[in-house]
Amino acid sequence: MNTAIRKLTCIEIQRDDTRLARIFFNRPEQYNAMSTLLMKEFISILEELVADEFLCLLILEGRGKAFMSGADIKEYEKFSAADFLDFQQQSARIYELIETAPFPVIAAINGYAVGGGWEIALACDIRIAKDTAKMGLPEAKLGLIPGGGGTQRLTQLAGLSVAKEMLLLGRLYNASEMYNRHLITEVIVADNWEERKQDLIDELLKIPKQSHRKLKELTSPHLSNVRFSDRLNMESASVNELFSSPVAAEMIKSFTQKK
Repeated sequence: MNTAIRKLTCIEIQRDDTRLARIFFNRPEQYNAMSTLLMKEFISILEELVADEFLCLLILEGRGKAFMSGADIKEYEKFSAADFLDFQQQSARIYELIETAPFPVIAAINGYAVGGGWEIALACDIRIAKDTAKMGLPEAKLGLIPGGGGTQRLTQLAGLSVAKEMLLLGRLYNASEMYNRHLITEVIVADNWEERKQDLIDELLKIPKQSHRKLKELTSPHLSNVRFSDRLNMESASVNELFSSPVAAEMIKSFTQKK
């Protein structure tokens, strides 16, 4: 397999084939903190990948000891109120692109995922973590609160009681604690990290992109205010649309022939 690697200042992109892309946050000395430049590069790459009709799966990971340690506090110190507002408004584009991408986005949490880094993971479809990883939203300890949807996505995923505990304490949790709170799907020991990631990649790439696209649309948090009966109608319309597609016809035929 030929791997194409493209390196920007703060981001590294790997394409193993046309269907799979990996983004590595690459500021290891700063624990991959979200600087203004990293954010701009990340948004630009996400916009490029979302528009790629061949891409079926995206993996997010960090270089070094962190997935992402949140916003670059050294930059925060220099921000005016207008700078801070612009930073927050621009970063909202990241979560939108991840949640609306027509393919699964996996957060492969290899180390610290803190603040905005954990908020990015919360926006992903699947979260796996090394057993040594630490995660959380410590903004309250700086006299702030999460500003990238952390209060809302955490509450949706973990429930109000767990979310309040995590937000009000502002402490970091290990992978086992996050697994017990149903916020990550698998805790992986370091020695098995690459192998288990590849198993998950292989399994997901067997699923047609059209199925993943519809499943993401129907499970979008943006549908929470839509009536349940309307969501059922959307599901019914989607399955009928897919049933009439050439992809489904071919896969159903292949399945029956194997049987």
